[in-house]
Amino acid sequence: YEEIYIDAQVVISNAGPKRTVPLVGEENLNPGYLKDVARVTGVPGIIIYFTSDRPLLETHSMLALTDTQRLFGISDYTHVNPECSPKGKYLLHGCAYYTSPEPPYDLKKEIDIALKEFKENLPGLEEYGELLAIKTYHSEWPWLGTRPGYVVPIQTPVENLYLAGDSSAPL
Repeated sequence: YEEIYIDAQVVISNAGPKRTVPLVGEENLNPGYLKDVARVTGVPGIIIYFTSDRPLLETHSMLALTDTQRLFGISDYTHVNPECSPKGKYLLHGCAYYTSPEPPYDLKKEIDIALKEFKENLPGLEEYGELLAIKTYHSEWPWLGTRPGYVVPIQTPVENLYLAGDSSAPL
């Protein structure tokens, strides 16, 4: 890292705890805090986007799925923010977990299962939907910064250094 001096009353890091530690220097943090940071592990996931010419989801929130292997939710962003979709289109969003949070991952298999479940759980998708994008998140670029219950406090042991993002929480 290039050394830079920042004159500020407060610093907020959105780099995540694991990327903030080297910026601060391990020698400036206590062993208990470093142990908490070491427990932070990202959650891999798959996000699938479809567009359609007509609304396919009746709810204006997320449809939570309970009888699937990977896909756990489907939402239509267009109901919340019509500007996120091309004019006259609806933007559908599906979220899926991987088989295991730990590598190795069989991304093709994971995606195939999630796509199949998306189509099975949203009537009209095969007829009216068009696949827009599939995004996979894992390793150093996880879908969630950490598993629920494994966050570190927003306030760090360094005076006036705070964390932001999904790997930290007010404790």
